[in-house]
Amino acid sequence: MVTSKSAVLQWSSYSGSSSYRVTAYPLNSLDPLVFSSYSQNTVMGSINSLSPNTAYTFKVEALDGTMTTLSQATVDGSTAPDVPTIKTASSKESKSVTVEFVEVLGASSYILRAETSDGSFFSETYVSGSPGTVVGLQPYTDYTLSVMSVSSAGRSQPSESVQAKTGMFLFLKYLTFYRT
Repeated sequence: MVTSKSAVLQWSSYSGSSSYRVTAYPLNSLDPLVFSSYSQNTVMGSINSLSPNTAYTFKVEALDGTMTTLSQATVDGSTAPDVPTIKTASSKESKSVTVEFVEVLGASSYILRAETSDGSFFSETYVSGSPGTVVGLQPYTDYTLSVMSVSSAGRSQPSESVQAKTGMFLFLKYLTFYRT
């Protein structure tokens, strides 16, 4: 799994190892960017502080007690696009909110998240770009909204959230009066 700034890797246990080192290199570079270390019993870990929308080579090394490499494996992968920024969120309808956001390089689509403060409602709506609209909401209700960018590499972290309230539903009943 990857986000804009991190990747989670999983590896097989190696007999005789006392620790594991995971290193990220920008693709086609020999200069390591970041690394993380894990104990001998760990077979999954994350590496953080990566750059958005960037291709990396990830190397996992099984190390002995003297930090000598016993075995290693590499895999190439990319981080998700950067986190979008919401400009505005507003509602002119009773059951929808329109979100305008700054699109980011490398994103093929976006996910709009809407949730109520009490957790009774949560939805994710895929949109191709800005603005996007979340539908199926309740009238005159406060929602917390955020947006994530999506690419073939994964999805970004959610943006900073904003609040918006749906419009009020007005139901007018027409009455006809007859004179008798």
